[in-house]
Amino acid sequence: MIGIAVTCPGCGRTLPESTFHRDSHCARGRRPKCAECTNAPQRRRYRTDPQYRARKVAQVRARRNRMRARGPMATNFDFAEFITDLDGGRVNQQLGEELRHIAEEVERTGQVGELNVKFKIKREGNMCAVTIESKNKVPKDPMHGSLFYFGADGELHREDPRQLKLRELPQQRVRQPSIPDTDGGPSA
Repeated sequence: MIGIAVTCPGCGRTLPESTFHRDSHCARGRRPKCAECTNAPQRRRYRTDPQYRARKVAQVRARRNRMRARGPMATNFDFAEFITDLDGGRVNQQLGEELRHIAEEVERTGQVGELNVKFKIKREGNMCAVTIESKNKVPKDPMHGSLFYFGADGELHREDPRQLKLRELPQQRVRQPSIPDTDGGPSA
């Protein structure tokens, strides 16, 4: 992609817009001078002023030392060990039980379950307090409804109250016919 060409008032060269530092306070969202012209005074001062150079070197060293002081956690964080250490292992156990329960219900119902875990980290002096919140959505058996009829009294009825009832007929005993003996022998 070809950018917009802009003329730098410092050096007079026409350069791509990407060679100008971004700055949200400027009208175009970029500084008026190119990066080389913007950085030139700091470079000159760094070469000629020993106090300025010493201050910049100290700032770089302090930044490096802060990164080193953070230790291996900044680069190689073991999340499983962190969870196991929380609240003496109770958090790990509780989350494991919640996850197992959700998995069982998902298998039983065939629906989707969720386990959301939120960590809140708050600085307290040179330490931090970690609190955990967990919310789960356990799938439930679907509830099936039934059809009912509205009655004139505002109640619900299983049978249509406007439907006439059939007269019940008395039940008669049906006599079963006797089957004749076909083998010709004496009957018992």
